[in-house]
Formats: sequence, structure tokens, C-alpha cells
Amino acid sequence: MNISKFIEDWKQNIMLVIVLAILLVIVVLIFGRLATTWHEHNRLKKEMIQVRENYNRFIISNKLIPDQNDINTYEEYAQKLEDLHSNIYRLMKNTLNIEIDKSGLEFKQHLLTIQQELQNQAREHDIIIPMDIAFKEFIGDKIPDEKQIPLLCLQLEIITFLIESCIESEVERIDTLIKIPPIQKSQYNKELPFKLTFKSEMNALVRFLDIMQSQKAIFLVDNLNITTVPQTEFRQKNNLGYILEASMDISYIELK
Repeated sequence: MNISKFIEDWKQNIMLVIVLAILLVIVVLIFGRLATTWHEHNRLKKEMIQVRENYNRFIISNKLIPDQNDINTYEEYAQKLEDLHSNIYRLMKNTLNIEIDKSGLEFKQHLLTIQQELQNQAREHDIIIPMDIAFKEFIGDKIPDEKQIPLLCLQLEIITFLIESCIESEVERIDTLIKIPPIQKSQYNKELPFKLTFKSEMNALVRFLDIMQSQKAIFLVDNLNITTVPQTEFRQKNNLGYILEASMDISYIELK
């Protein structure tokens, strides 16, 4: 039995477990941020309703019109709660502001420009990205229908952000990038899902997830699946460790 190989394999497996634990914590933090803020939003809304109900019960039970001091106290408290509610909701309702006033031909030209710019950025950083950047249907002569333009512009903006985030995180390559039709029966005002698969070292994956978590716009990372890619002879000889393949669903959310 090769003892040194056994020990080396054992160390690599331990490192993989540590990596997966770190990534799990990051994903939990992303969902925790949204859940905590939404819970606070609902809590304040319930408090506002309770204040109004207490006010009504006061009038009914006493069969009296409250004096001006009582009215001022209730109104002041209700206004504070409404301000807090509005502030939290405004912070959560950050959306991407994009220009959608384009014709089908103008969008096609804009898409080609963005594709070229992203390819140039990727080459500068030695990163491989899909040539069609998830808009394969518009390769060739096809021009989108005018009714599709608002959705396509938003999807293009999000895909540009995802690719630039991968480049900034220094992933090795993007293998898969797919835009999925919007969720029609969603609890949100708008829900646009995407599928993303890339290969990277651990640090790049952590940086990418951190970028997703730090955005004012809401991005939900779900179904995160991480596997190790078989090492090349070069990486083995130079003790470079494993490359990870990360596959995930990412949804852009706009609240009602």
C-alpha cells in the first residue's frame, strides 16, 4: 500500500469538505439576508394594522371620541411605523434601471456590441465564455419582435452582470449560461431564472457568491452543486489542487 499517496488523498478530501462547508455558509447568508429583511417588512406591516385596530377598538369600547392628545399619540406612532415600513420596502425594491426604448434591429445591434465587448474582456483575463452569451436564437438574421424588447433588454443586462462577475472573480471558464423564461405564477412581481455552470478554484467561487450577496438588486442563488474536476498531470506535478465545477440556478427578483 502506498502510504504517502493515501495520506495525500486524505488531505485533499478534507480540504474539499472544508471548501463545501464554507460555500454552504455563504449560500445560507444570501438567503438569510433576504428572509430577515422580508420578515421585518411583514412585522412592521402587522404592527401598523394592529395600531389601527387598537384605535378602532378604543373608540368602539369607550363610545367616545378620543381627545386631541390621544389622536396625536396614535397618529405619531402610526406615522413612525409607516416611515419604517416604506424605508425597508424601498431598500428591498431596488431594481435594475435599463433603457428599453429600442427597436428590434437596434436591440440586435446592441446585443452584438455587448457580445463583442464581453469576449474582449474574457480574452484579456484568459477566461473562456460562451460565444452567444445565452442569446443563441439571435445568431444569424433573426430579429426579435418589438413586444419582446423590454424582457430581452433586462435579460441582457443581467447576463452581462453575471459574466462580468465571473470575470471579476477570475473563474477559469463559463461552460453553461442559459436564460429561462420568466416564472409566470410567482410570488414576486418579476422572477427571471438563469442557469450557470463554471469551472474555477475555490477562491474564485467564493468571490462570485460574495458579489451576488452584495448587490442592492436581489439575486437568489439556488441548487448550488459543486464537484471536483479530475486533475491534469500538470496540476498534480505542481501541487495546484483541484478545480471545482459549480452549477447553480440564479434568479433575479423584483418585489411587488
